[in-house]
Amino acid sequence: MKDRTGSYRFVTSGSGAGKLSCAVVLLYPFKNLAIREFAYPFHGTSKVRDALKIKYRPLLGENARNVGFIPFITKHEKKSSAGCLFMTNDAETADAEREALGISRDCAVWPAPMAFAGEVGPDGLIVWTDGGCVVSVWIKNWTPVLYRTAPGAAKEDEAQKTVELIKESGGVCENVFVADSRDVSVDELQAYGARTIKLCPMYAQLDLSARGTSIQEERERMLEGISRAARAALFAGVIGLLLTGALYAWQSSIAQAAKAAAMSAYETAFGDRSMQPVASALMKLRLARDKGDAPVTFYGTLADIYSIYSKTPNSSDILIESLRYGSGGTDVIGTATGNESIQRFRGMLEELGYTARTDNIQTIPGGNMRFSMNISYADEK
Repeated sequence: MKDRTGSYRFVTSGSGAGKLSCAVVLLYPFKNLAIREFAYPFHGTSKVRDALKIKYRPLLGENARNVGFIPFITKHEKKSSAGCLFMTNDAETADAEREALGISRDCAVWPAPMAFAGEVGPDGLIVWTDGGCVVSVWIKNWTPVLYRTAPGAAKEDEAQKTVELIKESGGVCENVFVADSRDVSVDELQAYGARTIKLCPMYAQLDLSARGTSIQEERERMLEGISRAARAALFAGVIGLLLTGALYAWQSSIAQAAKAAAMSAYETAFGDRSMQPVASALMKLRLARDKGDAPVTFYGTLADIYSIYSKTPNSSDILIESLRYGSGGTDVIGTATGNESIQRFRGMLEELGYTARTDNIQTIPGGNMRFSMNISYADEK
């Protein structure tokens, strides 16, 4: 998506805007949409999304197969993230995407009231109607936390009911903005949308289409790959310098030369001096490696395991029967169709930065194999 700074077009669903060549936001009146807040001690759209699926899919039962999970991160820090989860109906999302693609190739999809968030933000209630349905969104600190629809209701009555509901739940709602799409001109709509993004730039990343979510996750994976490659290059380069210094010291057989060579290598690599170059280099490498990585947490480990399942062509090859999480890592007990599946599972864990140790593999009736594995980070050893 382009950098949306307000210089793009807002279009309401069913407005007959036709084909446009600019970046567009389609304001869609979702009738089957749920919102849940979240806060995790790690970041990354794909990891957050996997953790939320693990949390909510068991509650949805068979209906989970028809639900889309789209996280909207409104607070992003070095090792944490917070925001809200949009749970969408796949059929309704498909309808919205078809309409969006008919308008522009560069078209994001928002819940219709969100374009008016700038009129109540950071805290308040937006009530929107197109004459057929009333949609209400309550935001706290710019994060959507409540979504309600009322087909055929009067917008004023629905605004009052929603405010009462918020108060009954212990919330506070002092700012209320009511918008009728039939009374808002095209120019006014652009002004409302531009003001919303100007006051809250994070809304530029909002997109409830599956296409938009996939693009965002692909961009994130690419940036993570670049970051890992840079850290690997740093590690290899510095170790090479230190080994060169050590080799020179060994050949000269002079203790002072060894110390001077190591100090010189350290200064060349990091631009400062240290009386203990090897210890200081290892510390800097550890910090470089850990920078931006998520801490090892229960949800983080579950999210990583889930991500492996999503990348495995036949996830039935591995069945996880139990997980025991503790300070020494995570103990996994499961069954597999063969040793090859176990080793592939182990290899994918190690690609994510884990140390995976297989403790026991046994053949069980039916030709399958039972295994136990300990998963931990190298830092924990």
